[in-house]
Amino acid sequence: METVVQYIFISPHLDDAILSCGGIIHSLNLSGHIVEIWTIFAGLPENILFTDFAKRLHQRWNLADQNSIKYRREEDKNACKILGAKYKYFDFLDCIYRHMEDGQPLVTKEEDLFQDVTGNQLLLVKEIANSIYKKLPENAILISPLAIGKHVDHQIVKMSLMSKSNLKLMFYADYPYVVKGSSNFDSTLNDDLLEENIFLLDADLEKWKLAISAYQSQISTFWNGNIEMFQKIDDYFNLGGGKKLWKIPLRK
Repeated sequence: METVVQYIFISPHLDDAILSCGGIIHSLNLSGHIVEIWTIFAGLPENILFTDFAKRLHQRWNLADQNSIKYRREEDKNACKILGAKYKYFDFLDCIYRHMEDGQPLVTKEEDLFQDVTGNQLLLVKEIANSIYKKLPENAILISPLAIGKHVDHQIVKMSLMSKSNLKLMFYADYPYVVKGSSNFDSTLNDDLLEENIFLLDADLEKWKLAISAYQSQISTFWNGNIEMFQKIDDYFNLGGGKKLWKIPLRK
Protein backbone atom coordinates (compact mmCIF):
# COMPACT_ATOMS: atom_id res chain seq x y z
CA MET A 1 0.00 0.00 0.00
CA GLU A 2 1.35 3.41 -1.00
CA THR A 3 2.26 5.75 1.85
CA VAL A 4 -0.04 8.74 2.12
CA VAL A 5 1.89 11.97 1.66
CA GLN A 6 0.73 15.51 2.40
CA TYR A 7 1.49 17.91 -0.45
CA ILE A 8 1.04 21.64 0.00
CA PHE A 9 1.15 23.71 -3.18
CA ILE A 10 2.07 27.31 -2.42
CA SER A 11 0.18 29.66 -4.73
CA PRO A 12 1.14 33.34 -4.83
CA HIS A 13 -2.33 34.37 -6.05
CA LEU A 14 -5.80 32.89 -6.26
CA ASP A 15 -5.17 30.77 -9.38
CA ASP A 16 -1.41 30.28 -9.83
CA ALA A 17 -1.00 26.74 -8.48
CA ILE A 18 -4.01 25.40 -10.36
CA LEU A 19 -3.08 27.22 -13.57
CA SER A 20 0.39 25.71 -13.37
CA CYS A 21 -0.23 22.15 -12.21
CA GLY A 22 -3.92 21.42 -11.77
CA GLY A 23 -3.47 18.03 -13.44
CA ILE A 24 -0.79 17.03 -10.93
CA ILE A 25 -2.97 18.20 -8.03
CA HIS A 26 -5.87 16.08 -9.26
CA SER A 27 -3.64 13.06 -9.86
CA LEU A 28 -2.11 13.22 -6.36
CA ASN A 29 -5.55 13.53 -4.79
CA LEU A 30 -6.88 10.63 -6.83
CA SER A 31 -3.92 8.53 -5.63
CA GLY A 32 -5.06 9.04 -2.04
CA HIS A 33 -2.60 11.70 -0.97
CA ILE A 34 -3.54 14.78 1.04
CA VAL A 35 -3.34 17.83 -1.21
CA GLU A 36 -3.71 21.44 -0.11
CA ILE A 37 -3.29 24.78 -1.84
CA TRP A 38 -2.12 27.67 0.33
CA THR A 39 -2.60 31.06 -1.31
CA ILE A 40 -0.32 33.74 0.09
CA PHE A 41 -1.49 37.04 -1.42
CA ALA A 42 -5.19 36.54 -0.68
CA GLY A 43 -5.61 39.38 1.83
CA LEU A 44 -8.68 41.58 1.62
CA PRO A 45 -7.75 45.17 0.67
CA GLU A 46 -9.73 47.44 2.97
CA ASN A 47 -9.56 51.18 3.55
CA ILE A 48 -7.03 51.77 0.79
CA LEU A 49 -7.26 53.92 -2.32
CA PHE A 50 -7.01 51.76 -5.41
CA THR A 51 -4.60 52.89 -8.11
CA ASP A 52 -5.93 53.48 -11.62
CA PHE A 53 -4.14 50.30 -12.63
CA ALA A 54 -5.94 48.26 -9.95
CA LYS A 55 -9.26 49.81 -10.99
CA ARG A 56 -8.64 48.83 -14.61
CA LEU A 57 -7.92 45.27 -13.54
CA HIS A 58 -11.14 45.16 -11.49
CA GLN A 59 -13.05 46.35 -14.54
CA ARG A 60 -11.41 43.74 -16.78
CA TRP A 61 -12.36 41.08 -14.24
CA ASN A 62 -15.96 42.43 -14.17
CA LEU A 63 -15.50 42.99 -10.43
CA ALA A 64 -15.52 46.78 -10.28
CA ASP A 65 -18.66 46.87 -8.12
CA GLN A 66 -17.73 44.19 -5.59
CA ASN A 67 -14.93 43.02 -3.33
CA SER A 68 -12.59 41.46 -5.87
CA ILE A 69 -10.65 39.25 -3.47
CA LYS A 70 -13.76 37.87 -1.76
CA TYR A 71 -15.15 36.98 -5.18
CA ARG A 72 -11.86 35.45 -6.29
CA ARG A 73 -11.70 33.37 -3.11
CA GLU A 74 -15.05 31.85 -4.03
CA GLU A 75 -13.75 31.06 -7.51
CA ASP A 76 -10.73 29.43 -5.94
CA LYS A 77 -12.83 27.33 -3.56
CA ASN A 78 -14.81 26.02 -6.54
CA ALA A 79 -11.61 25.23 -8.44
CA CYS A 80 -10.12 23.42 -5.45
CA LYS A 81 -13.32 21.40 -5.04
CA ILE A 82 -13.09 20.23 -8.66
CA LEU A 83 -9.57 18.89 -8.03
CA GLY A 84 -10.26 17.56 -4.56
CA ALA A 85 -7.78 19.90 -2.88
CA LYS A 86 -8.15 21.64 0.47
CA TYR A 87 -7.39 25.36 0.64
CA LYS A 88 -5.96 27.93 3.02
CA TYR A 89 -5.75 31.69 2.58
CA PHE A 90 -3.14 34.05 4.01
CA ASP A 91 -3.80 37.75 4.53
CA PHE A 92 -0.90 39.33 2.66
CA LEU A 93 -1.99 41.84 0.03
CA ASP A 94 -1.52 41.33 -3.70
CA CYS A 95 1.21 43.59 -5.11
CA ILE A 96 -1.37 45.72 -6.92
CA TYR A 97 -2.58 46.86 -3.48
CA ARG A 98 0.80 47.35 -1.77
CA HIS A 99 2.98 50.43 -1.31
CA MET A 100 6.70 51.12 -1.14
CA GLU A 101 8.39 52.58 1.93
CA ASP A 102 7.87 56.13 0.63
CA GLY A 103 4.12 55.56 0.42
CA GLN A 104 3.99 55.31 -3.36
CA PRO A 105 2.13 52.39 -4.98
CA LEU A 106 4.35 49.43 -5.76
CA VAL A 107 2.53 48.80 -9.05
CA THR A 108 1.02 51.45 -11.33
CA LYS A 109 1.35 49.69 -14.71
CA GLU A 110 1.69 46.20 -16.18
CA GLU A 111 5.49 46.34 -16.33
CA ASP A 112 5.70 46.96 -12.59
CA LEU A 113 4.40 43.46 -11.90
CA PHE A 114 7.78 42.10 -13.04
CA GLN A 115 10.34 43.84 -10.86
CA ASP A 116 13.12 42.89 -8.49
CA VAL A 117 12.32 42.39 -4.82
CA THR A 118 13.77 45.42 -3.03
CA GLY A 119 13.14 47.82 -0.16
CA ASN A 120 10.22 47.06 2.12
CA GLN A 121 9.17 44.16 -0.10
CA LEU A 122 12.11 42.22 1.30
CA LEU A 123 10.45 42.35 4.71
CA LEU A 124 7.62 40.22 3.32
CA VAL A 125 10.03 37.37 2.64
CA LYS A 126 10.66 36.72 6.34
CA GLU A 127 7.05 37.42 7.34
CA ILE A 128 5.67 34.95 4.82
CA ALA A 129 8.27 32.31 5.67
CA ASN A 130 7.38 32.51 9.37
CA SER A 131 3.63 32.47 8.67
CA ILE A 132 3.93 29.33 6.56
CA TYR A 133 6.27 27.64 9.01
CA LYS A 134 3.88 28.15 11.94
CA LYS A 135 1.06 26.38 10.08
CA LEU A 136 3.13 23.66 8.47
CA PRO A 137 2.18 20.05 9.30
CA GLU A 138 5.04 17.71 10.11
CA ASN A 139 6.55 15.90 7.09
CA ALA A 140 4.51 17.88 4.55
CA ILE A 141 6.10 18.48 1.15
CA LEU A 142 5.89 22.09 0.00
CA ILE A 143 5.69 22.85 -3.70
CA SER A 144 6.82 26.35 -4.66
CA PRO A 145 6.63 28.31 -7.89
CA LEU A 146 9.95 28.61 -9.70
CA ALA A 147 9.14 32.31 -10.27
CA ILE A 148 9.58 32.00 -14.02
CA GLY A 149 8.72 35.36 -15.55
CA LYS A 150 9.89 37.22 -12.42
CA HIS A 151 6.48 38.35 -11.20
CA VAL A 152 7.37 40.13 -7.95
CA ASP A 153 4.90 38.14 -5.85
CA HIS A 154 6.13 34.83 -7.24
CA GLN A 155 9.71 35.84 -6.46
CA ILE A 156 8.79 36.77 -2.88
CA VAL A 157 7.05 33.43 -2.31
CA LYS A 158 9.99 31.44 -3.69
CA MET A 159 12.49 33.45 -1.62
CA SER A 160 10.38 32.89 1.49
CA LEU A 161 10.34 29.13 1.07
CA MET A 162 14.02 28.91 0.22
CA SER A 163 14.94 30.90 3.32
CA LYS A 164 14.02 27.88 5.48
CA SER A 165 16.66 25.22 4.96
CA ASN A 166 14.81 22.39 6.72
CA LEU A 167 11.73 22.37 4.49
CA LYS A 168 10.87 19.48 2.17
CA LEU A 169 10.68 21.55 -0.97
CA MET A 170 9.79 20.99 -4.62
CA PHE A 171 9.02 23.42 -7.44
CA TYR A 172 6.55 23.88 -10.27
CA ALA A 173 6.86 25.88 -13.49
CA ASP A 174 4.76 29.06 -13.47
CA TYR A 175 2.17 28.84 -16.25
CA PRO A 176 1.56 30.73 -18.49
CA TYR A 177 4.79 32.66 -17.91
CA VAL A 178 6.80 29.54 -18.78
CA VAL A 179 5.49 29.64 -22.37
CA LYS A 180 5.91 33.40 -22.82
CA GLY A 181 9.19 34.48 -24.38
CA SER A 182 12.16 32.51 -23.15
CA SER A 183 11.41 29.33 -21.25
CA ASN A 184 14.77 29.62 -19.48
CA PHE A 185 14.26 29.20 -15.74
CA ASP A 186 15.54 32.46 -14.31
CA SER A 187 17.10 30.93 -11.23
CA THR A 188 20.61 30.09 -10.13
CA LEU A 189 19.24 26.76 -8.94
CA ASN A 190 17.88 25.59 -12.23
CA ASP A 191 21.08 24.01 -13.49
CA ASP A 192 21.02 21.74 -10.43
CA LEU A 193 17.33 20.93 -10.12
CA LEU A 194 16.25 17.35 -10.61
CA GLU A 195 13.22 16.81 -12.81
CA GLU A 196 10.46 14.51 -11.62
CA ASN A 197 7.88 13.43 -14.18
CA ILE A 198 4.29 12.84 -13.08
CA PHE A 199 2.19 10.45 -15.16
CA LEU A 200 -1.15 12.10 -15.88
CA LEU A 201 -4.30 10.59 -17.33
CA ASP A 202 -6.67 12.28 -19.75
CA ALA A 203 -9.06 12.62 -16.80
CA ASP A 204 -6.44 14.71 -14.96
CA LEU A 205 -6.18 17.01 -17.97
CA GLU A 206 -9.95 17.43 -18.19
CA LYS A 207 -10.26 18.22 -14.49
CA TRP A 208 -7.38 20.68 -14.79
CA LYS A 209 -9.13 22.59 -17.57
CA LEU A 210 -12.44 22.49 -15.71
CA ALA A 211 -10.77 23.88 -12.59
CA ILE A 212 -9.19 26.74 -14.54
CA SER A 213 -12.60 27.58 -15.98
CA ALA A 214 -13.79 28.19 -12.41
CA TYR A 215 -11.65 31.37 -12.45
CA GLN A 216 -13.95 33.22 -14.83
CA SER A 217 -12.80 36.63 -13.63
CA GLN A 218 -9.24 35.78 -14.69
CA ILE A 219 -9.78 34.13 -18.07
CA SER A 220 -9.52 37.45 -19.94
CA THR A 221 -6.07 38.06 -18.43
CA PHE A 222 -4.57 35.33 -20.61
CA TRP A 223 -7.15 34.18 -23.17
CA ASN A 224 -10.11 35.35 -25.25
CA GLY A 225 -12.40 32.84 -23.56
CA ASN A 226 -12.75 29.26 -22.37
CA ILE A 227 -12.38 27.74 -25.84
CA GLU A 228 -8.98 29.35 -26.38
CA MET A 229 -7.95 28.46 -22.82
CA PHE A 230 -8.85 24.79 -23.35
CA GLN A 231 -6.81 24.72 -26.57
CA LYS A 232 -3.77 26.40 -24.98
CA ILE A 233 -3.80 24.01 -22.03
CA ASP A 234 -4.06 21.07 -24.46
CA ASP A 235 -1.09 22.46 -26.42
CA TYR A 236 0.95 22.92 -23.24
CA PHE A 237 0.05 19.43 -22.01
CA ASN A 238 0.97 17.85 -25.36
CA LEU A 239 4.39 19.52 -25.18
CA GLY A 240 4.95 17.98 -21.74
CA GLY A 241 3.80 20.94 -19.71
CA GLY A 242 2.08 20.58 -16.35
CA LYS A 243 3.50 17.08 -15.85
CA LYS A 244 6.75 17.87 -14.05
CA LEU A 245 7.96 18.99 -10.66
CA TRP A 246 11.53 19.79 -9.68
CA LYS A 247 13.56 19.24 -6.53
CA ILE A 248 16.96 20.20 -5.17
CA PRO A 249 19.34 17.21 -5.13
CA LEU A 250 20.72 16.04 -1.82
CA ARG A 251 24.28 17.20 -1.19
CA LYS A 252 26.87 14.59 -0.26
